Amino acid sequence: MNDYIPYISADDFEASEFYKNSEDKFIVRRYCENTEFDYDYAICHPYGNRDDTSEDYVCLTAFCGSGKSTDIVLPDSIDNMPVKEVGPDLFKFVGQTVLSVTIPDGIESIDERAFDRSPELTVKVSSGNKAFSVCDGEMLISNNDGTLIWVDKKASGKIRIPEKVQSIGWNAFAGCGNITDADVDENNKTYASVDGIVYRKDTFAAVFCPEGKTGLAELSDKCTAINEEAFAGCDKISEIIIPPSCKEIADYAFEGCDSLLRLEIPSTVEVLHPRALSGINNLERLSISKNTSFGDTEFGSRSLYIRTETLSDIFFDGSKAEWNKLNIVIYRSVFAAGNKNVTVHCTDGELKEEGGRY
Repeated sequence: MNDYIPYISADDFEASEFYKNSEDKFIVRRYCENTEFDYDYAICHPYGNRDDTSEDYVCLTAFCGSGKSTDIVLPDSIDNMPVKEVGPDLFKFVGQTVLSVTIPDGIESIDERAFDRSPELTVKVSSGNKAFSVCDGEMLISNNDGTLIWVDKKASGKIRIPEKVQSIGWNAFAGCGNITDADVDENNKTYASVDGIVYRKDTFAAVFCPEGKTGLAELSDKCTAINEEAFAGCDKISEIIIPPSCKEIADYAFEGCDSLLRLEIPSTVEVLHPRALSGINNLERLSISKNTSFGDTEFGSRSLYIRTETLSDIFFDGSKAEWNKLNIVIYRSVFAAGNKNVTVHCTDGELKEEGGRY
């Protein structure tokens, strides 16, 4: 997909960042909304001769036909122009009323966020379409550059990621709460799996853990990093074991791990990004080392943000003086009851920290 196409009025479309940033890729002629064709869409043209309309094509940006059909086939053409692209959030207006969608022969590009808001959707590819591949029956769909763009939210148990998948699209697995394990084809050049968790082959950074995984999640002893949102939505995992080989943990790595009550960050972890621990909503005990530094925030400082609604104890392997030198921002919701203090256990005694409100 070329760029994100925001939902805006036709009058404002030519002033949008999408229009301005088209560079030498393509030209957006105009944006059409509330049309007779049941879709909002952009009329695009490959970069070149603006006066030549013969190569104009359509990018669908929103389906507006709520209530007309639960099973739709995307159009091959609109107003005598071929439909070649599908933008993000295609069904943002209709939610679950569309149950299945068929991708026709002519569509060449689908944004990886196109079906984000449609958890019950079944996606099918017409037999004549050469741009997309159906994998593992009808459970996964990838485009020809190997980007996995859609996973059936009704999939359960173990899911197989085939050899051709070279990129996992943003939120491709979001909402797949019944998938417990991922198994990557051994011939896949980009990814590998160990105990149901997916890693990059080149760095062995953890990139994806299925949301349905339960109980213990033990990372491979080859794991070098935990990528952003790698464990996002894994609300059934109660324990995560991070090996000494792991050197870096990215922002929101454990977001939504609501059953995770305790977390130990090994002293061998060199960098915790500022929001690496954000979104662990029920965390009670945290172990952290003086050897671990923090990533840069948007304000230019090296900080770590920790929520305190449930957090009661932090175990720190340094002195109270060393703790006080760290830029750790402890905060809690304005809706949190009482004054929740956190006890920081240092090598030479304890400190009490009261979280600021946000």
